[in-house]
Amino acid sequence: MGWRAVLDPETWIRALRVAAIVVVSMALLACIVALVRDTTGHDWYAAGKLTLTEVLIGAGFDDHEPVAYRRSRDPE
Repeated sequence: MGWRAVLDPETWIRALRVAAIVVVSMALLACIVALVRDTTGHDWYAAGKLTLTEVLIGAGFDDHEPVAYRRSRDPE
């Protein structure tokens, strides 16, 4: 039965599927680690603001409406 297991195409296909899953998982992990490691707090803040803006526009808010900005020293 030993040689039959080596020559069985289903065994090779299963092994190739597992190898492909491992390769794709490692590539994704490397990309995620690089993203987290090389991204600053400002980048995360800007991406969050952009995401929020896109969600609000998608929910029906007017994207041409003027925006009023406040600074920390301005009165409310």
